[in-house]
Amino acid sequence: MKIEFPYETNQLSLEYSGRDETTSALKEVTVCFPKGTISILGGSSGSGKSTLLNCLFGLKRPTKGTIKYEGHDVTNWSNRQWAELRQNEVHLVTQQTVLFPYLTIWENLCFVISPRDKEQLEQAAHLLESMNLIQNKHRYPRELSIGGRQRIAIVRALLGDPNVVLADEPTSALDEENSRIVMDLFMHYAVKGTTFIVATHDPSVMTYGHHCLKLKDGEVVNEVS
Repeated sequence: MKIEFPYETNQLSLEYSGRDETTSALKEVTVCFPKGTISILGGSSGSGKSTLLNCLFGLKRPTKGTIKYEGHDVTNWSNRQWAELRQNEVHLVTQQTVLFPYLTIWENLCFVISPRDKEQLEQAAHLLESMNLIQNKHRYPRELSIGGRQRIAIVRALLGDPNVVLADEPTSALDEENSRIVMDLFMHYAVKGTTFIVATHDPSVMTYGHHCLKLKDGEVVNEVS
C-alpha cells in the first residue's frame, strides 16, 4: 500500500538577517508527514517547531528549499492561494487563542461554517459535548478560562474535517484530563484520515505520536516512526 504524504519539505531553510549576523531559524529540514497520522514536533523553546508550522501554513516564507502539499510545490504560492488552502483544507491551532470577544462561543464556531449546513452544526455541537463545553455555548470568550478558550480553538480547527491540522502547543493550558480528551479526539480524526502535525513540550502528548521529530537549533536531530 502506497503511503501518502500531505506535506513534504526538502532542504527547507529560513534565515533572518541582522546588522551584524544572520540567524538560522530552520536549517535544511527534509521531512515527510504521513497522511492520517499524528506527527510530533519536539524540542526546546527556540528549536524551530513553531517556525516550521508557520512555514507549512504559509505565514513565513523559507529562504530556500521547498514545501509540497499533496504533491504540489506551494513554496512560492501567492497570498490568495495560501488563503484558499487555509480556508478549505489546512487549519491551525496557535499558542495564542484568537476568538472574537464580542461573539458567543457558538457564534464564534458558526462564523467559520455555514449556518445552513446541518451536518457541520451537528459536528460543532458534538465536539463541544466531547470537550465538556456544550453548557458554555452561549457564553463569551472572556467568561471562559484560558484552557476553555484553547479547547474552543481546537473545536474550531476540527470543524469541516480538514485534511491537515497544524497545532502549536495545543494542550499548554490544559490539565491532564482535558489534554487526554483533546489527544483522543485527534486520534479519532487521524483514523478518519486527517493529518496532525503537533508541536509540543508535553511528554503525555508525545505518546500519541505515530511519527516523532526532535528539533534543535532549527535542525531535525532525531526522527522516529
